Amino acid sequence: MLRHIKGLLGLFTVVVVVSLIGASLAAGQAGTASLRGTIIDKSGAGVPGAKVQLNNKSQGFERETVTGNEGEYEFLALPPGAYSLTVEKDGFRKYEQPKLQLLVNLPATLNVTLEIGSTAQVVEVSATTQALNTTDASIGNAFGETQVKDCRWKAGTSRTC
Repeated sequence: MLRHIKGLLGLFTVVVVVSLIGASLAAGQAGTASLRGTIIDKSGAGVPGAKVQLNNKSQGFERETVTGNEGEYEFLALPPGAYSLTVEKDGFRKYEQPKLQLLVNLPATLNVTLEIGSTAQVVEVSATTQALNTTDASIGNAFGETQVKDCRWKAGTSRTC
């Protein structure tokens, strides 16, 4: 009988530990965004070795990468939000895109054409750019902290926000 109780206690302990680990992993998951693209020159050739910076000042977040042999770049697992994108390469004008919105679970693509000139010259895009999702058919929405807090879930699968 004692052997049977020890076996049940051991099984119960395993179930509790597995449940706690699963709950902590599920709580740690959050939606992320991604951005990829290609940096080209006016002739359409890829620009390798260009420095690409992605910055979200409101979140204090910055990432930097260098383009590959064909001018490709990629930023993965980004917190969703408003970003600025800067591209620099010797012999080309600096490119700045100050208003770039990246949405939850929506892969975005932003290709950039660099203009020949000195890096002291800046090409700044002043319009808000909606990065395109050319990766898959998913859609995303931008939710602010207030919207998430105000969202009230009803019983079943319906909700109101």
